[in-house]
Amino acid sequence: MPTVRDGRTGDAAVAVAVAVLGSAGLGALLGAFAHGWPRSALVVVGEIPAAAAVFALVTKWRWWRRVGWHAPSGNTWLVWLPALMAAGPVGIVVHEAPSPSRLLAALAAVLMIGFTEEMWFRGVLLESLLARGERTAVLVSAATFGALHIANARFFGLPGASAQAVAAFGVGLMYGACRVRIRSIWPFIGLHALVDLPFLLIKVAASRVEVSLAVVPSLVTLVGAALTYALVLTRNREPKPAELAAIPERMNYNAVGSLVCGIAGFFLLLPAIPALILGYRARRQIRGAGGAERGDGRALAGIILGYVVVGLVGVSVAVAVIGAAGKY
Repeated sequence: MPTVRDGRTGDAAVAVAVAVLGSAGLGALLGAFAHGWPRSALVVVGEIPAAAAVFALVTKWRWWRRVGWHAPSGNTWLVWLPALMAAGPVGIVVHEAPSPSRLLAALAAVLMIGFTEEMWFRGVLLESLLARGERTAVLVSAATFGALHIANARFFGLPGASAQAVAAFGVGLMYGACRVRIRSIWPFIGLHALVDLPFLLIKVAASRVEVSLAVVPSLVTLVGAALTYALVLTRNREPKPAELAAIPERMNYNAVGSLVCGIAGFFLLLPAIPALILGYRARRQIRGAGGAERGDGRALAGIILGYVVVGLVGVSVAVAVIGAAGKY
C-alpha cells in the first residue's frame, strides 16, 4: 500500500470536478442545440474536454504508470467478475444486430467514454486516494463515480438515472478493487466500453426510461456482490498494526455530514450547499487537530459532489436562459 502522501489528492479532486462539469455543460448545450446529431457523435464531442484534460494532467504529473497505463502485473484472473458482468451487454448487442457502420461509430464513442471515465476515476482519483487506504480509495472513487450518473436524468429521467447511479457504484467497486490488485487500467477501459455499448445502440422511443421497483432486487444483488468482491480483494492490504496505531480514532462528523449532503444534493439539490460548507469546515478542523481526527477523504468527496451539483444547476439555468432568449 502506498504510504507517501504527495499532496495530489486535493488537486485530483478539483480536476475531476472541473472535467466532469465541463463535459456535462457541453453535453447539455449539445443536447439543446445539436438536434439531429447521431448519439455517437454527441458522446464523442461531449467527452473531448474531459479526455483532453485527463491526458494533459497525467502527462504534466508524469503519472502514466501510476494510473495503470501498462500491462497487468499478474493476477489477471481476478477480472473474472467484471468480465462476467460485461457478458450481458455483449449479448444485447448481438441480439440488436446493428449495421457495421453504426456498430463502429458506437464502439468509437464508448471507447472514448471508457478511456475518459476510467482514467479519471480508477486512474487519477483512486491513485490520489490510495495513501488513505485501499478500501477508502475504492469506496470513495466508486461512490463519486456512481453519484455523477445522476446527471443522466436529462436522458433517462430521475428514476432511470438513479438506477444507473446505483449500478455504476457497484461497477466502480469491482473495477476499483481489481485495478488496485492488477495495477493496470487497460482491461477496465475495454470492459467499460462493452458495458456502455448497448446504451448507444438500442433505440429508445421515449424521452424517459420507465423504471419499476422490479429492478431493486437486481441492483441490491449487484451492489452486494460488488462490495463482497471489493472487500475480498482488498483484505489484508490495509495498514499493518504498527501503521494502524498512527491512524486517529476520532471521526470528524462534519466530514460525514458533508458526504451525506453531497449525495442527497443529487436528489434534492439544496443539500449541495451544506455539503460544501461542512466539507471545508471538516478539512480545516482535521488539519487543525494535528492528526487526532480522520475523515478528510469523506469531506473531500462531499465537496466534489457539492460542486458537481452546483455546477449542473448552473449549466441547466444557463441553457434554459439561452433557450428562452432564442424564442424572442
